[in-house]
This record gives sequence, structure tokens and C-alpha cells, in this order.
Amino acid sequence: NVKDFPKLVSESDNPEQALMEDIQKAIAAGDPNGALSRIRQLAAVLNTGKPITSVDAASWLNEVLPDVDPILEETFDAGDKVAVIGSSKRKKSFFIQQMALCLASGRPFLSWTPKQPRRVYFAQFEVQEKHFQTRLKYLCRGLGFSPADLGDRFRILNARGLGLSGPDGLDRIKEDIVKFKPEVIVLDPLYKISSGAENAAEDTKIILAAFDALAEETGAAVLYTHHDAKGIAGDRDIRDRGAGSNVIGRDYDACLTLDAHATNEGATVVDILLRNYRPQDSFSIVWTEENNGYCFKHDATIIPGKR
Repeated sequence: NVKDFPKLVSESDNPEQALMEDIQKAIAAGDPNGALSRIRQLAAVLNTGKPITSVDAASWLNEVLPDVDPILEETFDAGDKVAVIGSSKRKKSFFIQQMALCLASGRPFLSWTPKQPRRVYFAQFEVQEKHFQTRLKYLCRGLGFSPADLGDRFRILNARGLGLSGPDGLDRIKEDIVKFKPEVIVLDPLYKISSGAENAAEDTKIILAAFDALAEETGAAVLYTHHDAKGIAGDRDIRDRGAGSNVIGRDYDACLTLDAHATNEGATVVDILLRNYRPQDSFSIVWTEENNGYCFKHDATIIPGKR
């Protein structure tokens, strides 16, 4: 079974030989693309392409700390993986698109102010191109952004219907991504780019490893949206948010969750979980429609209580 093969190879006494045998079987079956896809998936699982080296702790103590490149101050940096998680129709895609626009323009995003404009590559897999263009125009109107505010720093890939999924799908668009030299890469939503079973930890690890490789190769922060499991998500610990395998909650460097407010139907509560920075307080946002457009706005007068 091809789906079980990454696990079999990782447990094999001779993984290189096992890999060669599987490649040969795929080629013999007249499936060269399948063989190539398996090589890429297995490389992500086994991380065979990167040499393993250790470092001396004492020498680290004598070295100057390396500089970090914060994309959102005290939240996440270049090279990090970031999840935006919420229930269906909680406007996750609008939220991450607004974040991307603010990062590209260097303008404030809700309670955060970027230090500088960033180059953003936004791959969206879910919405028809004409509807995504409409969202872009209305969000920019609501935010008061003009084409000059974005410059040449916001690139969009309308990937709906292109059949891009798994590490092989990411490889197909990697050349376009690398050519743009982004500092932020957005993949919206996760379920469209994933392959395999959502609840299977081994399948989830494959796409998350591909995100690792993408961040490593480009140096960019990799952001993605993900949906919650059915039920009242606000009752769950933020680490257990998101449908499918709980591997996701242990993998990201930062997570922003969106929940319905307990008493204010027009408000959404934003929670933040961070690996590398101190905790941040929850806050409330509201969806506003003005200036012939729309956007989220931070509302400090609404106490952030979740439903």
C-alpha cells in the first residue's frame, strides 16, 4: 500500500534499498510521476536531503545571539509556520487576506504594527478567481489601501481547480514562489493543499514537513488557514483546535484562533498561542462595512468572552 510506504521505509533496516525497490515498482507499472511523487514525499518524511550536524553548547554561549526577522512583532518571524484556525464561515480567509494586505503595505493589522512592508505570496485554492478579486478590492477599500500601498509586493496564485495537493503540488508552484522572493507565503486553506486522510497523523506530517522545507528554502514565514472540528470550538484548549490530527497543534510556531463572541453576535474573539514569544491577551474584532468596502477592526471596548 503506497500510503503505508513512508512508515515502512522509515522503519526499514535499509531505507535506501526499500525506497529503490518502490521506485522500481512504480516505474515497472508505467507510473514515473508516481515514482517522483513518492520520492518527494519520502524525502519530506525522512529528511534525507539535509546533513545532520550537532553544535557545541559552550561555543554557543560565547557567540552573539543571531538576529531574528520579526514579521509581526513579538508574534512570529521569517521562517516560522503560522496557523489561523476557526470554525466554518468565521471569515478565516478574509482574516488572513487582510493580514497579508497589511503586511505587504506595512500598515497596522488589528493590534499589531509591522515594522516594514513585506513581499507576500498568496496561494488561494478555494475561491473562484473573480470572487477573490472582489474580496481583494472590497478589503482594500475598507482598509483605505490603494495600488500604490501594495506596490509590487503582493502576488496572488489562483489555484482552484489546478489539482495542486501534497508535496508534489507545492513543488509545482515552488519555482513561481522562489522567483518572487517572498518574505511571507500564505496557503489558503490547508485541506485543499493536503493529501491523504485528514485524521491520519502520518499523512498530516507529510504536508507539514513540506511546509518546513518551503520555509527553509525560501526563508519566508509560511501561513495557512485551517477549519475547526464540529462542535463548540471555544471550549477546547487552543492546542487542540483544528479538525483532524492533533499533530498540527504541536507543529506550528504561532496560532491565531477565531471564535464567536459569547454575547455580541457581531464580534469575533482572537486568541493567540506562541512558541517563541510571551503570551498575548485575547481581544475582540468586529466586521465592518464602510467606504464601499469591508474589513475587520479591533474593538477594545468589547471584552473578549468566547461562546
